[in-house]
Amino acid sequence: MYPSHLHSAGERSVEPMIALARCSKLQRIIVAGSKCVELMFDLLALAFQTDMTRVATFMFGNEGSNRGYPMVGAKDGHHALSHHRNNKDMIAQIKKIDRYLVGHYAAFLGKLRSIREGEGTLLDNCMVLYGSGIKDGNAHTHHDLPILLAGRAGGSILPGRHLQLPKETPLNNLFLSLLERVGAGVPQVSPTMPPFIGQANTASSSGGAFGSEAPVGAALSALGRP
Repeated sequence: MYPSHLHSAGERSVEPMIALARCSKLQRIIVAGSKCVELMFDLLALAFQTDMTRVATFMFGNEGSNRGYPMVGAKDGHHALSHHRNNKDMIAQIKKIDRYLVGHYAAFLGKLRSIREGEGTLLDNCMVLYGSGIKDGNAHTHHDLPILLAGRAGGSILPGRHLQLPKETPLNNLFLSLLERVGAGVPQVSPTMPPFIGQANTASSSGGAFGSEAPVGAALSALGRP
């Protein structure tokens, strides 16, 4: 249960989503761009604020999506643009898409920061990860991924830093470190290997650039504490 004033505020915040769901298919297509993303983030913030859930994922588009983003001047398909072959016009369009998507991420962080929780904010008690499994779609590069992690996880993460990790560091190490901070008790995160505890991390290209094992002992300590 949560306070009635939060319930009322929550009802008001989801009313636009309900109205959108009642629109015709054509109307939903017209307004589905930025407004739909904003409403989804409103729902996520409300769910965190009222403790309806503590874990959520949101995908802007599937990995093969070829939708355009005409609202920011990127008329060609996103996937096609990612294979830009160093074409300046295509690169300019994909930069607009990247800026648009990161802008929504930043707006969501701002919303979480605006919500008071205890002696801090909701963002202080969250871990909000943004990124993908490919650095450069043109070359399908899986190294040096541009991963953003916001929030303090209740004081267990020191934000405001740019970390450069050794080459071939599995992204699963980061996932495992996040799980450790919520007390999940997961000994390993790996899509290809069975769980094990205590063994040193061994790099492997099986299953892609991030198919290597990530045992507890190899979880990222670089996140640090403030």
